[in-house]
Formats: sequence, C-alpha cells, structure tokens
Amino acid sequence: MTALGSARLADQAILNLDRLGANVPNLHLSRNFGTSSGALVFMRGVGEGDSIFTNDPPVGIYVDDVIFPRATGSLFDLIDIERIEVLRGPQGTLYGRNTSGGAIKLVTKRPEFSAVSGIADLALGSYGRIDARASLNLPLAPDLAVRVSAISRNQRGWGTNLTNGERVNTQDVKGGRIALLWEPDSRLSLFATADITIDRSGPRFPQSFVADPSTPGRYTNRFTRRDGSIDNFTSADTDPLNRTDSGGAMLRLDYRMGDMTLSSISGYRALTSRIGFDQTANPPGVGANVILLQDQDQHSFSQELQLTGSLFDGRANLVSGLYYFSERNDQLTAVSFATPTGMADARFRNEDFFNAPSRGSGTTGNWSPYRPRLATDSLSGYASVTVQAGPRTTLTSGLRYTSERKRYDVSFLSAPDTILVLADAAPAERSISQRWQDLSPRFAADYSLQGKGWSAMGYASVSKGFRSGSFDGRARNIDFVLNRQQAIAPETLWSYEAGLKSDWLDKRLQL
Repeated sequence: MTALGSARLADQAILNLDRLGANVPNLHLSRNFGTSSGALVFMRGVGEGDSIFTNDPPVGIYVDDVIFPRATGSLFDLIDIERIEVLRGPQGTLYGRNTSGGAIKLVTKRPEFSAVSGIADLALGSYGRIDARASLNLPLAPDLAVRVSAISRNQRGWGTNLTNGERVNTQDVKGGRIALLWEPDSRLSLFATADITIDRSGPRFPQSFVADPSTPGRYTNRFTRRDGSIDNFTSADTDPLNRTDSGGAMLRLDYRMGDMTLSSISGYRALTSRIGFDQTANPPGVGANVILLQDQDQHSFSQELQLTGSLFDGRANLVSGLYYFSERNDQLTAVSFATPTGMADARFRNEDFFNAPSRGSGTTGNWSPYRPRLATDSLSGYASVTVQAGPRTTLTSGLRYTSERKRYDVSFLSAPDTILVLADAAPAERSISQRWQDLSPRFAADYSLQGKGWSAMGYASVSKGFRSGSFDGRARNIDFVLNRQQAIAPETLWSYEAGLKSDWLDKRLQL
C-alpha cells in the first residue's frame, strides 16, 4: 500500500485524482476519452479501457468506504482529503467490493469539535483558468460538528478543432460536500456525508493516428502543425456533448466494544451522464466518422457490516465483514456513421433524437439506437486474521466468498420508448441473467529487522483476485444479440509478490 497524507497532496499540487498516477508506483490513472469525468485506471497492468457500465472496474475507487461503481463520474476534484490509500493487488479480504486489480481509497477530513476553522484558495492561470476551493468547519455542540466544502473549476479549452476553429477540452465543474460528525459518548460515533458534482466540461478529444510512411511500424498524430502544437485537432465532431451529474450520501456508525469495533457503512450513489462525441476524430472527407451518443442513468446502494479489532491480548488482529451491493443501470445508446447537428441540445427521448439531420447533407441521420440495462446484486463475506508469530514475524490469512447475480436486458428502438418490431412480428428485445460464485484467499508473511540507523521488512504474499462476469453492452447486431449473445465469463487472477522495504540514515533514505 501507498498512503499519501494531506500535506503531501498539497505539496505536490494533487488537486484532481488524475494527478495520482505520477505519485504512486505501478499505477496509471488518466482521463478517458469522450467524458471529462471518466477514470482510466490500470494497476500493475490490470485495468479496464472501456468505461461502459457493463464492465466492472478491476480497480475500485472508494470515498469514505463507499465504492464509486462506474468509471464515469469517478475522476473528481480533491478537496478536504485527509489521505489517499492505494492498495496494489487483489482486494477482497479488507473491505468493500471484491476487485481483481486493487483499490484507491479516499479518506476525507472529519468535522472537528474544537473550534471554527476554514481554508480557501483561488488559482488563476492561462486560458482563462479560475479555480476556487473553500472549506469551513463549524462546531455545533461539544459532541456535534459539521464541515462544508465547495469547489469551482473553469477554463476555456486549451485545444483547437481546426475544422471550425472552436476551442475544445474546456473545464466547467462545480461541486459541494457536507459532513456531519456526532459522538454522544466514547463508544458511539456517527459520521454522515452528502455530496454533489455538476460537470459541464467539454469531452476529452481523441487524437487519430496514421502510419508514418517514412518509418514502417511507426504511427504519428494526424493534425495540422499550424502552430507546432499537438493540441490541434482536425475532427468532424464540431458539436460535442458532455453533461454529468453525480452525487450520493454515506452514513457510518461505529460502536466500540473493548478491543473490538462494530461498524455499519451505508452508501448510495447516483449518476446521470449524457455524452456525444466522434470516436474516430477523422477530419472531413477522411474515412467514416462514428458518432456515439449515450444517455445513462445509474444508481447503487451498498451496505457493509464490519467487525474489527484485536484478539488474544493483542497477539492477533481481525478484519471481517459482510457486504451487500445493488446497482441499476439504464442507458439509451445510439451510433451514427454520419455527423448529426444539435448534439449539445439533443433530447434523447423524443422524436428529434431519431430524426436529427446529418450535418451538411439535410438527410436523416443513420442512427442505430438501442437500450441496454443491467441489474446487479452482490452478497459477500470476508475475514482476515494477522497473527504475531514471533518478535519479528507476522502471518496473515484471509478469505472472501462472493455470490453475484446480473440480469442484462437489451432492446432495439424504432421511436422513443418504442421497441422495434421484426419481420416476424416479434419485438427486438432480450433478457439474459447469470449468477457467479467465488472463493478468493490471501496468504502473507513478513519478517522485520532493525539496526543502528536502519530498519527493514521482508515480505511475501499470494492472493487471488475475482471480477464477476458481464455482458457486451457494445454489441448492436440484432441477430447476434437476440439469438447468440451470452454472458462473458468471470475474470480471475493469482498474484504472487515478494519484496524488501527498508529505511536508512534515520529514515532519510527509503528503499
């Protein structure tokens, strides 16, 4: 695990989650194409390149113990963060949902009972950048406090679409968060949060590549070097769409019973996202332009019960829990090989969407609308025990059981909320369901050494990762979907790790 505290986050100017990848080994984290809030995450090469909702992210992103289940909406600005924990390798025996690649956990600052306090900062920069952040802590009673934070980020585009001269990759984000902490006695604490983010930024433009005729096997960006910058694009996508609203709430109850703590963590997340962009980034007259429009509505609920603490007079530590997760996704999707007008004003559920004319041609757009939906219900239990086997040796053993059911419904449309009727009078729709079960163990050992001005720990572990099966939400061939499409098999992996961590020169050097 790598843990970054609030001081280092400030020193490194890590103001958004996409800056994290440069500070954590084995982690790639960047913005995905088409949406400004989509996280493209790979941990030790394990990740997911497509942000469609039918693909579960192998690297889980958590905020205050509640998972953000979709890649869209999970790349957010950082404010009031106490620390960030990055866990590499399969995660399933410590908390939350099972993820095969790892986990990124954000822990926010809790309200304080001591005094009124606050922070605020303003950043001004090129391309009209104006960023503002503020946080205020208010004690309401000796055992009750509230913390409020807000953020605004604006910047006109730093790239140019050479087709129409318009700026692209603009930034327009507003968000707010409120947290409440109540500790009526030394045994009980209640921590609750609610947040909302409104993103109207321009989608991240992809850059198309062409073969370099002078060097076989090499590809280069396709753009016009008007000013020598790679931030110029020649794309037929002159009217991009990116509107994302996300929010949620969390309630955590902790009850301390001697050396043990019983915790209940309830979380709710919701997301609406409309995106429209050119997947090919071809300039006019060069190849086909594949325009993708998506209108997504997602919400999820999670409930976790944890029992943690020490056993046998501190000779063993226990982490155990039960986890329930339920999610519903509904998305209207359309693909066109023409470039429609009015994407930014497209109303996805009325006749204008189906009758939008192609740009410049005056003909009806070549749409292929369909509506995939996915329902997920997951129940799991986990436990991990760490035993002090000697003055220098600790042994860890963990196990997770997962039972997950998914139902995939897909329908092809001929008009808003009207299912296409085939030649044999059958509706063009289908439902597929599947259940998967898994046992994922983890075993680890470490051995510590210490000398004058130095200390070291050798360690080794083996663990299994599991990502449940899914469905191809991109499939839109009617015959394939209705007659041959099946569930995608689950993904499992085994991770073997050994290493040495050491401090030297009174912790001024770390290897």
